[in-house]
Amino acid sequence: MIAHLALQYPKPPLPEVRALYLEILNNGLFDDNDDDNSSKQSKPYKQSKITNHVERLTVTDDKQRRCSRALTKFFVTCGVPLWIVENSFFIDYSKELCPGFQVLKRTILSTTIINVETTTVIAEMKKKLSN
Repeated sequence: MIAHLALQYPKPPLPEVRALYLEILNNGLFDDNDDDNSSKQSKPYKQSKITNHVERLTVTDDKQRRCSRALTKFFVTCGVPLWIVENSFFIDYSKELCPGFQVLKRTILSTTIINVETTTVIAEMKKKLSN
C-alpha cells in the first residue's frame, strides 16, 4: 500500500508524506507481508545457530561444477553474450549470491563447459530416441 501511495496513486500525497513513504520503501522499514486485518499469532521462539547466518567462502567441487553448468545453460538458452561473465557487475552479483563460487572466464565457458553440456544433451537425446 505504501508503494502504491508513494509511486502510483493518481492523487499524490503531500510532499512530506510522500518523502516519508519513499524513505520507508528505500530503507526497507516495512513488512510486505503485514496485514492489519489478520491477527498475528505468536510463534514459539527458537534460537537459530550462528552458522545459519554465515556464508561459506568456499564451495565444494561438486557445487562449483553445478553452478558452472547452470550458468552455462542460462547464457546459452537466453542468448546472453558470454563477455558478460567477465563484467565486474556480474561478478559482484555472483559473489553476493554465492561468495565461494569462482566465476569462469568466458574462454573456458565458451569452449570446455559448452562442449561438456553439448555432449550431455546429445547423449540424453540419443538415449530418448533409442527408447
